Amino acid sequence: MKQFDPNSISNRFLKALSNKAGWTQIIDDSAVTSLADSIGEMEAEAIRYIEYLLKESKWKYARNLSSLLTSTPYLGYQPHRKISALNTDGFVISHDPQLQQAGIVNIFGISDLSTNLTTYSGVHMVIPKGTLFTSSSGVRFISTKDVSYDPGDKYKIIPILQGIPRAVSTTVVGNPLETIRINSDKVEAATGISSPFFSVTVTADGSNIPILYTQIEDIYLAGPYDNVYDVSVASDFSYIDIRFGNGIVGTQLTPNAAVTINFIESLGASGNVTQNYTITNIFSILSFPFYCTNFTSALGGQDEEEIDSIRARAPLAYLLNGGSIITSEAYKAAIEQISYIHLATVYSGVYSDPITGTSQGSITYSAIKMDGTAPDSVAFPNDVLSITSGKTDPLDYISYEPPTFLHLKFNIQGKTTSSNSNLSDIMSQIQGDIYSSYGTLSQKFKSSFDNSVLVSKVLNTYGLTNVTNIVEVVADIPPSTFIADPNIPDFYTANFSFDRSYQRLKGFSEGVLHALKIQIYFDCSECQYNGNSFSRTLFIVQSPNTNSYTVTFSVNNPTTGNIIICGESIPLASSDIVSAITIVSKIVTYCNSNPIPNYNVTSDSSNPGILYIVPISTSVAPPSIGSTPTGIDFSLAPTINWTVLQYPFIPNITDYDYMKNYVLRLDTAPLPIDPSDTTTPYIPFQVHFDYTSLNPADLNANLLGSGTIKIPNYLPNSYQNYINFKGASGSLLDSKIAIQVIAQPFIPDINSYYDNNIIKLTQTDRDIGTLINDITAQVTYA
Repeated sequence: MKQFDPNSISNRFLKALSNKAGWTQIIDDSAVTSLADSIGEMEAEAIRYIEYLLKESKWKYARNLSSLLTSTPYLGYQPHRKISALNTDGFVISHDPQLQQAGIVNIFGISDLSTNLTTYSGVHMVIPKGTLFTSSSGVRFISTKDVSYDPGDKYKIIPILQGIPRAVSTTVVGNPLETIRINSDKVEAATGISSPFFSVTVTADGSNIPILYTQIEDIYLAGPYDNVYDVSVASDFSYIDIRFGNGIVGTQLTPNAAVTINFIESLGASGNVTQNYTITNIFSILSFPFYCTNFTSALGGQDEEEIDSIRARAPLAYLLNGGSIITSEAYKAAIEQISYIHLATVYSGVYSDPITGTSQGSITYSAIKMDGTAPDSVAFPNDVLSITSGKTDPLDYISYEPPTFLHLKFNIQGKTTSSNSNLSDIMSQIQGDIYSSYGTLSQKFKSSFDNSVLVSKVLNTYGLTNVTNIVEVVADIPPSTFIADPNIPDFYTANFSFDRSYQRLKGFSEGVLHALKIQIYFDCSECQYNGNSFSRTLFIVQSPNTNSYTVTFSVNNPTTGNIIICGESIPLASSDIVSAITIVSKIVTYCNSNPIPNYNVTSDSSNPGILYIVPISTSVAPPSIGSTPTGIDFSLAPTINWTVLQYPFIPNITDYDYMKNYVLRLDTAPLPIDPSDTTTPYIPFQVHFDYTSLNPADLNANLLGSGTIKIPNYLPNSYQNYINFKGASGSLLDSKIAIQVIAQPFIPDINSYYDNNIIKLTQTDRDIGTLINDITAQVTYA
């Protein structure tokens, strides 16, 4: 094969000359050889340049970002600009200057604020959307919504977005397809939460009424009367162009019209703030002196889309815009084109028609938004239908399933041997690292969690020893899902269970058995009683009832025969031994007709496979079961009673040591709330829990960690609401109150079971535990 490097070209040149008469001796002259080498280098350079241009003209081989950006308009794809970092649940503002000491004295988390800050007694104020804040390193943020500050408040959590608001105003000539250029490489992508900050308004000459224009994908898709514009990006992201219509495609701007373009200038990835307590300056002028800080990181900032991402996504956009949507990848790419969607997944499912009762295969999809939450269950499917309309197989049935979050909490413990170590800084760095690696926006659907990887990461990065991580799993129960209890007036009830991905849950044994913790957290300053929060922590503690016993049966190729219950022989026919349920039914039926002296034998319709035997008095011997037919096994044990221990809100993770040393010992704080307490009122919660469901025999047939919680609408002996299930809207309740059932998985490594599983870790879930300094003393951060 002919080669075009300089030496090969030079050799071919000299060889051609040597074939000419008399040139052999001339070639020996070094000057001729040097000339040949020079010609060869020039030819090779020209060929290299032609090869470079050929590669850059091919989508697959191009290496320059500008080459791809030049081609993306032909594929109908718009690469994203910079994306701003966010903090939606961990940035706090308060009137109390003690907030300045956060991370230094007394205040190390949002849960400390209600105790340490004073109550505001001034007038109602609004902290407006767009208020500017800065970090200690000069990174600027703006608030994304108006927040009211009222008498009785101690603090408010404000969602913030990294960036600086800018506005460009100009008067246009009124040409067809008029274009306005913004010369900045920092114009934010305007997706999700940041989209309201990008706007274009046009005010006609002689008018004082601005008209809001709408962005569309391409101006040539607009009608003649549409007030729209499109946006294109420079091949090096150094500017963006705003293009208007010409009267045929989109309305044409009139001469001397005033155009105002509002946008956010973003630092992209450079705007991520991983350290807590660093966004502490209020840049805007407010009518009252306020203080602020961040208890969690501000993350999610990204730079302009990189070449590999563009190379992968743009061809899919072309297929979606111009062709059919057939494959799951095509569906996924189409859904992810919706501006507020961060990530989607598409998989096979089964749709059951509620009217006909028939089932059919379906294309099922799920997604999360740019803020890591689930999309609206009504608006989102409509948007998907709109973007896929006319491009799918008419026989395809597509259905939306909300993401099933695997809600995790982490507690990391370790030692540092350096006396100079700043434990607060170490904790802050670990928190940021955890959220960056395991936050929802960093995950993929159906991903796994390996606890040893997290421990190794902390161990190797932060110079700690004896590092451990305790994992808690959370079943979230939105208050909006509670319904009026049919049996108890003014109580509302909801069922709970855990995702089968956890496989099995732990209990703790120390005299009595703890299985679960329930957190009821009020995130509102008005949720107070005599100055105390309504927030509660419930521990579900198990204890045996020696006056009542349960019998569970299992069958494996059983045979007929007699079973002896408390000395009474009961015959079991072939129809009685089909299952544990039929065995229990036969025993109860027999004992109803032939009562066993000194014992009551019953069953419960909610647990039909379990037999209950109760001695009529404590002086009667415990029940016994004699021989059983072959293939029938049984287990006899005291009935399990459940006690609900109620405490003021406890944020700590409930590992074995904490349960043993604090919760299950009456001589240590915190003490349970007594039902007669009038200062911190006892709330008569009711919790029913199936302990055997911590390790169900069959995850396909049985729920994991299942139970029911019942919560009163009113405080005891009062018409004051506890949770206003009856009067408040579900959305308001969900925004103010979090109800969580928390347990520990038996195995901390988690493999997602469902296709729409995705790990959820909020910034407030990172409970960095005890960091022990061997030279100083133990320091605990809760």
